[in-house]
Amino acid sequence: MSISTRHRYHTGIKLAYKMNLLPPDTVSKIPKSTLHRFRYSDYSDLFGIELAGKLESNELIIKELLLCKSALAAAKGIIRIKNTIIKIRESALSGIQQMKEIVSVINDIRDSIGLDSACEHFSISRSTFHSWNFQVKHYCFDSFIGKCLRRWPNQLSLSSIEKIKALCEDDMFRGWPLVSIAHYARRTGLLNISIHTWYKYAKLIGISKSPPRCLKKQRTGIRAVMPHQYWHADVTVFRTLDNTKAYIYLVVDNFSRAILSWRASLKLSAETRLDSIKEAYEQYISSDINDSSPDVQLIVDGGSENNNSVVDEYVNSPGISIKKIIAQQDIIFSNSMVEAVNKIVKYRSLFLESIPDIHALQKHLEKFIPAYNDVRPHCSLKGLTPSEVLAGLRPDNIEHLKSVNLRTDKAYNSIKQEIKCTVCIK
Repeated sequence: MSISTRHRYHTGIKLAYKMNLLPPDTVSKIPKSTLHRFRYSDYSDLFGIELAGKLESNELIIKELLLCKSALAAAKGIIRIKNTIIKIRESALSGIQQMKEIVSVINDIRDSIGLDSACEHFSISRSTFHSWNFQVKHYCFDSFIGKCLRRWPNQLSLSSIEKIKALCEDDMFRGWPLVSIAHYARRTGLLNISIHTWYKYAKLIGISKSPPRCLKKQRTGIRAVMPHQYWHADVTVFRTLDNTKAYIYLVVDNFSRAILSWRASLKLSAETRLDSIKEAYEQYISSDINDSSPDVQLIVDGGSENNNSVVDEYVNSPGISIKKIIAQQDIIFSNSMVEAVNKIVKYRSLFLESIPDIHALQKHLEKFIPAYNDVRPHCSLKGLTPSEVLAGLRPDNIEHLKSVNLRTDKAYNSIKQEIKCTVCIK
């Protein structure tokens, strides 16, 4: 007498048949009565049965994925792309690490969804992928950015990058913007690279030469076409560590941005203002004046230190070729030029130091202002210093720029010679 055995079926098999997801070869091995019971049984008391509803609503999609290997591979690729994007967003991966992750995923899924489609999900072009793939394949540990020095010769060597870092961290250039340091390095022959390259590698190194806070940009005001056409006079306030309010008087030339004269005082007075104007006039104008010389246009604001009988009596005296103009009264423009220099003096110098009293302030300005005029290249002057422009050099004259070595005529080969890749030379 034979004993019949009754098969036991996995719950997944039952639910798959109820949702028409079982392959035909599997269905043919199950008795019809059992299949009938699978289809009409109530599974609502099973824990987690609500998840089956989601499977049932996507029945056609799941069937296609199970029956079509290429569709299943494509779905897996899309899921991997999603997980990679989440990983990049939520983790602090470096640029080269992100590049490696993206290249690895695209190489794995390019056969299933196509190279163009894979690149599109990461918002990169096909050419960018090939460049990244080549860079990852030939990663170079002798390069700061990981690119093979022989295959990508137009990059800085480690020694040049160390020079950039050393110059940016030098106390001599404390408070200097990056563009001024770059011009200084080119002029002195320390490092002959472009401004764009300076910014690129300074960002990679993590160096920022921004002032302590963001300064609001001013609209373009009066612009002179030659030195001593327009002067600007203003007073700015600075508090020393002993909480003393100090007044810094400046007279600035519009064309050259040079500080022509200055004073630091504990009081706001017409006499101190007049002293600064007289000093600038006697040093730069009185010796060269003639009957055909145009008047210097002295632009001031509406402050009492500028508009009083003491100053007016001097500028209106016979033989003094100064015409005083009150900003936003006699002209529509503000006195923004000297205000910009005020900010350079404070944010690029004074605020970076501990200045205990008025005497320390005067000593500090005695060092800073000559350095500002004579040493520190100015971005708006295309790398010339204010004193050079005041002396006759023009930022719009190519020959003048060549005279101070601001135009690069040297080939890049001199830098490339020091580049050696320890991998490629083996």
